[in-house]
Amino acid sequence: MPQGRLIKVQEIVFHQSWARQTYLEMAMESDYDPGDIKDIGYELWRSLSQVFGEKVTKNNLHGALNRWLAR
Repeated sequence: MPQGRLIKVQEIVFHQSWARQTYLEMAMESDYDPGDIKDIGYELWRSLSQVFGEKVTKNNLHGALNRWLAR
């Protein structure tokens, strides 16, 4: 994640994860390969985990972001 900014595919993964879509749904809507979407998601969650100071996953994104914002 360069300088705290997301690249386009990371934005897709973030926004569609927020909407609770699966990686397959994301891939179908964005014309990316499902494997690529999953890999990008893995790296995104790893980066956000470092920033938030807790493990972030697609499934706990809402809670992790809310806890981080509450600090």
